Amino acid sequence: MKTYQESIEIDAPIEKVWKVLTDFKTYKEWNPLNFDVITDGVVGNKITLKYRWGMDAKINTQVENLFAFGPFKMSWGIKNLFLKTRRDIYLEELGPNKTRFTTYEFFSGAVVPLILLLYGRKLKRAHIDTTFALKMRLNEKTKLKRIP
Repeated sequence: MKTYQESIEIDAPIEKVWKVLTDFKTYKEWNPLNFDVITDGVVGNKITLKYRWGMDAKINTQVENLFAFGPFKMSWGIKNLFLKTRRDIYLEELGPNKTRFTTYEFFSGAVVPLILLLYGRKLKRAHIDTTFALKMRLNEKTKLKRIP
C-alpha cells in the first residue's frame, strides 16, 4: 500500500475553506490538479474528476465513487479487483480564523507498482501543489514555496 499525505494551516475560518473546496466550478482558477469536479454530493454516487498534471497540461477525465461528503470532509476513490484508491480531504478548526487542511491518498492492489512507476512523482507533486494553492486562494499574501 502507498499513501500520500499533505497538511497545511490556513488563516481562514473553517466555513470559508469548505466553501472554496466545494465550489468546484472555480477549481480551474486555482487548483493545479483538478480542473473541474462534477458531483451531486450524494454518498455512493459517482464523482467525475477532470484533472491535469500541471496548469497547461492535457485534461483527463476519471469517474470514481463518492464515499463521504460533508461536513468538512470529502472522500472518493475506486474499488475493483486490481486497484483500490481513496482520497480523503479533512478540515479541522484550530481557532476562529485558523483551519488545518489535510489530504490523504491511499493506493493498494496489484497495479499499484505500475501506477507508482508511471505517476508516483506527479502524484506527490500534485498533492503539494494543491495544498499550497488552496492556501494561496484563501490567503492571497501567502507565497508558494516550491519543494524540489
